[in-house]
Amino acid sequence: MGAHDRPKQAASRGRLVIWEESARDGAQAKTIMSGSERALIARETGGIFGSEGPSQVIFAAGFPAIGPEEVQTMRVLAESVDNCSLASHGRATRHDIDLGRTALRDAAHPRITFWIPASDALAHALGMASRAQALQRGLDCLAYALDTCGGIPIDVALSGADANEPQYVADVVAALDAAGASIVKVCDTAGRFFPRQTRDFVERLCADPSIAHAVVGVHLHNDLGFALANIMESVAQGVRVVASSWMGLGERNGLAATEQVVVALSGVVCSVKSAVGEPVDLWEQPPDLHRVVPIAANVSRITGVPLKVTDPICGTGVNSISTGTPFLDRGVFRPFDPMAVLGVEPRIEITQLASKRVLQAVVAQHGIALTDGELDAALRWVKSVAYERNEPIIDKEELFAFLGRNEGGDSR
Repeated sequence: MGAHDRPKQAASRGRLVIWEESARDGAQAKTIMSGSERALIARETGGIFGSEGPSQVIFAAGFPAIGPEEVQTMRVLAESVDNCSLASHGRATRHDIDLGRTALRDAAHPRITFWIPASDALAHALGMASRAQALQRGLDCLAYALDTCGGIPIDVALSGADANEPQYVADVVAALDAAGASIVKVCDTAGRFFPRQTRDFVERLCADPSIAHAVVGVHLHNDLGFALANIMESVAQGVRVVASSWMGLGERNGLAATEQVVVALSGVVCSVKSAVGEPVDLWEQPPDLHRVVPIAANVSRITGVPLKVTDPICGTGVNSISTGTPFLDRGVFRPFDPMAVLGVEPRIEITQLASKRVLQAVVAQHGIALTDGELDAALRWVKSVAYERNEPIIDKEELFAFLGRNEGGDSR
């Protein structure tokens, strides 16, 4: 089995494949990445999995039908990324397949992907008579791609899948798999699936004997906030290819955030058996979680989308403390140690919620010890300033100025 088949091989062994979408579906979140920026994120994402990057990461390189600039941007990735797989996305047309082949012709691990509608409504919107006609077009394009792409794996996405039609979806997956598709992704395009629906749908889908040897993936949108939960349900039922995106960037409300998927399925909070119901090895080697936060920070910097204080895993609130109670036992107030797991240093913020314990910890970092009277005065000052300004965070330099000392601990 060749290198280009490794993502399919990994999935068939029970290993998880992350289909990373920040540069492709993420563009529909009104963002743009240059070729060098996409290459940076692709390499960093592959690097989480070390030598197994090509088998555990498929990076959605772009949608070449956008125009020649997109093709050239994708070519930058193809020429400079070798530690993960790269996928070209397109419509079910020979033109898009040819563009994808051109854009990724120098890639070390290329894949070509196109999508077809899985519902009559979406087929009609695209000018096709029915989803049956769409499937036939997909089979024709699949045959063309297999004939012309020189052994590159060809993947197909089923857009607009209905959670109430697992048998129909199984029949389509079986037809595409029999015709040579490497991965068939089932897409909750509108983000309508609820976790219990997803569990029942995927359980019935994967139990169908006609697709016993097919590699099924999921691409689940986050419009109702259930994308991560739906991925967990899908993995519990045996799906091993999951689409996600750094910071959850994607069309409308996006996808599950890659940082959340990787950490949730890493075993650091609870065992994989507890998370998905069976004791499986999802990774060839443990993912390097210390890379996760820097990648998200780079995506934020590149796209201009800020990380929020409430974002799990990579948000600005991770490993920060602003109230006194967590000092008593930090482990009680968090699911894992962010420093040990993610490499995120602990940080103390001074806000209107500060206590003497918080202030003493801040000044102690600079070798200062305050008397009870000094602490009382500083605490009164912090709270009055925060409420007067209606701003929660007080700059530490201002605190030291109030105390009449600089941050080095010397008297002014």
